[in-house]
Amino acid sequence: MPPRAIAYAAVGVVVLVAILLAAVWLTARRARRPIPLEEIALPCVRLTEGTGWDVLRTREDLNKISSGRYLNRKSDPILIDAKFRVFETTQVQMKQSGLGLMFSGPRQLDITFQAYERPNCTTSHAKELLVVGMYADEIEEVAALRARIETLHELLEVVQAIDESKPKIRPPE
Repeated sequence: MPPRAIAYAAVGVVVLVAILLAAVWLTARRARRPIPLEEIALPCVRLTEGTGWDVLRTREDLNKISSGRYLNRKSDPILIDAKFRVFETTQVQMKQSGLGLMFSGPRQLDITFQAYERPNCTTSHAKELLVVGMYADEIEEVAALRARIETLHELLEVVQAIDESKPKIRPPE
């Protein structure tokens, strides 16, 4: 084979590999596009590692978080919507200045964030995240009901029933 043919074949292989790498890169990049907040089915639950969970019933609730949850979180929150889709949040930031937190005390903060749907996350995985995230110390109570729960609304009713059945501790008078 003449050297010129070998050179053309080598260039062809390099171009083919470059095209394949570009296609893989573009596919991976397309898969990680942020989800518009309008596509998150409400109500949803925000699980914040280390600080608990919140039920978010409106679009405005998505962009609010208590200052305690924001400041004490160990990682960015996870959202689980009414369709049991799981979203990772990134770039969670306050809209206000952090200086005001030192003087204002606990309050609701306006936040911005990006949400990305977790690929290949099943309904049962989402339910497991909810149960563990909401009631890690009472897994037995909720785990028995997990298989029968079909909607997020039903899960929230179970959680509310468990909360109401607990004895309330009154502060001393």
